[in-house]
Amino acid sequence: MARLRQWDEELYGGRLTKHLSDDQLREWLMERYPHLARSAEPPWKFIHSQVTGVQDVLYPHDPAVIRAIHSEFDPRVVPLFVRRTYRSKSGGTRTFGFHCLGSYLWNPTMKPDRWTERVMKPAHGQAFRVTQMDMHFEDRTKKVPGLGLPGAYLPFNWGVYAELRGRYQNWTAKQRVRYISENDEAARARKRREAADRRTADIIKADGPMLKRRFDNIDKHDLARLADAAVHPKVTPMVHVRRVS
Repeated sequence: MARLRQWDEELYGGRLTKHLSDDQLREWLMERYPHLARSAEPPWKFIHSQVTGVQDVLYPHDPAVIRAIHSEFDPRVVPLFVRRTYRSKSGGTRTFGFHCLGSYLWNPTMKPDRWTERVMKPAHGQAFRVTQMDMHFEDRTKKVPGLGLPGAYLPFNWGVYAELRGRYQNWTAKQRVRYISENDEAARARKRREAADRRTADIIKADGPMLKRRFDNIDKHDLARLADAAVHPKVTPMVHVRRVS
């Protein structure tokens, strides 16, 4: 930030530093003076990336979304997870994870990239060998200019399916938002609660009369004994058992 503050002193006499944070100052200067972004070296530098087909524990993908994509779009689509590592000038490292979609496409005239040979695949079941990367899910609107780090993480949920379905059917932005609102996690949880309420209502309707008859046939003395047993449970004393050899 020392260099940005120096530019602020040279261009505006230090007035921006008094009213803007460091990130706001960087974004403001980079947007209005692109040559500063080209001349300034970002504090973080990309080192390497790792692509795997094994589901990440902390950031899993929704298997129901994968099944819907396989059945409606392309059965050769393979969910991937890429980890990208960056190093700062001070020597520290940070790793970011993002969901991706790869696929298998046989082309005798084109050799797949070398990174496809190092993709880890699940040990169970069958999986296509990935030959290309189709989609990379990253919120680049939250990427800080001039920092050298990627954007924000995007979850692999029904929003991914809505994006693919929207491209396939040429949906408008309003149609995509409506589909996501009707099929996101909150909507699915609401549907599960409604289904559970319906099952409970059906059980009460079917077994309610029988349970009512049984409760009505319970004698008052039996109810008193049940209540007394609930308040003062009878504890059986321990008995020492001697083993006879």
